Amino acid sequence: MLAKPNMVKLFYGTMAFCVLCLLIAIVFNQFLIALLPLATVFGLWSLVDYRVLVILMWTCIPLTTDLHFGTMTIDAPTEPLMLILTGLAILHLIIGVEKVPLKLIRHPLIFLMLAQFIWMLIPLFFANYPLIATKFYVSKIWYVASTFFCTVWICSQKESLHLIVKWSAISITVVGCFILFKHSRVGFSFEAVNAMMFPFFRNHVDYASIAVILLPYFFWKSRLSSDKLLFILATVVCLLMIQFSYTRAAYVTLFTTIMSYFVLKWKLIRPILLISSLFAIVFVWKMVKNNNYLNYAPNYKNTVSHYDFENLMEATSKGEDISTMERVYRWVAGGYMVKENWMQGVGLGNFYETYRAYTVTNFKTYVSDNPEKSGIHCYYLMILVEQGVVGFLLFVLFTFWALVKGENLYHICTDKEDKYLLLAAVSSLVSICLILIINDMLEHIKVGPYFYFALAIIVIFDYKYSPHSKWIR
Repeated sequence: MLAKPNMVKLFYGTMAFCVLCLLIAIVFNQFLIALLPLATVFGLWSLVDYRVLVILMWTCIPLTTDLHFGTMTIDAPTEPLMLILTGLAILHLIIGVEKVPLKLIRHPLIFLMLAQFIWMLIPLFFANYPLIATKFYVSKIWYVASTFFCTVWICSQKESLHLIVKWSAISITVVGCFILFKHSRVGFSFEAVNAMMFPFFRNHVDYASIAVILLPYFFWKSRLSSDKLLFILATVVCLLMIQFSYTRAAYVTLFTTIMSYFVLKWKLIRPILLISSLFAIVFVWKMVKNNNYLNYAPNYKNTVSHYDFENLMEATSKGEDISTMERVYRWVAGGYMVKENWMQGVGLGNFYETYRAYTVTNFKTYVSDNPEKSGIHCYYLMILVEQGVVGFLLFVLFTFWALVKGENLYHICTDKEDKYLLLAAVSSLVSICLILIINDMLEHIKVGPYFYFALAIIVIFDYKYSPHSKWIR
């Protein structure tokens, strides 16, 4: 690590630079100039201790909003931070400031993740739209590098992990209270729920998902923490967010998250994964056999949007909710895409550009024009469509490995704080796996990072409690 500069001189120099940039920004009416001090502080931190930047990245995720620059959209400020962290990590490796332990690279989960990245070059090469595939691959690199590798490598100390959870609790509480206050002014209206999400969330699904995913961390931290009141408040806010999001998947996922405690305690991860896999295989086989899926085609006139939550639930049970049936419309198309491109897939990020040729008109709905350019709404099927069967199996393998390893570590943890944090990570990972069944959100800024955060915690504790691998700082 480089020598620390004189902090007093650094402080006064930074303050003077801030004032100067602010004056220039006012005189020339160029607000971007005022952001130069922020970039300077980031640069100085990166030379001293860029663990702060990792924690800052996690803090910013609930506060992140979409910024549009022509045809380009940036998730700010998190995405720029991801890029900075990835660049700094590469730079520090090149100049030899930091070294990655070889034991880390040889870890089974990381090995499977790297294998998937290598395999992704195949669907990239065969992609129908190679430019889109290349952009997807490059963005995936900095996405995983910043959220997973930088967390494992830079924030492997228990104190750093707890700081990430603490600052995440602060940021989601602020955002949640802001949106709940806005929503309360219209009587927590179901019809107005999406309009209340601006500017922090695109829709109520993102809003509910992040609350469900973070809730286990706050609940278990409130059981044993010096910041108990903060985590109790964050837990209550997340529960209110879920309640007034009117998101069906969030309600189901919340129940499953609660049950995950008993699943870990009674060592049920393996049988549940086996039963779930067999059920999925049998279900798909039954739908495909003799084209039985055609018997479930919706009535085009009856599949409409609903503006009352009770009506929505009733329509869902009858197969008349438009969002549910639109998913089926795309899943059917995805099935035909897999049949034709089962080995290499159609290409990374290529689903939207190619799926229309595979659709079945029997399942068409009023929103099948897809003006928002959304995906297939099932991440597992999305990987199968875009990366082929090998990419799908690698993803399922390292996800299953993480869940099984998390259960094993839970029963050998000797430290109570570690046990609670590990329980929260596995519960959060279970929540995300369930969300991905009806949403393709792993590349989404409000969901995906927490998938890799949970994996990072499992890897860190695996090394900590393994008698053969003591590299943790």
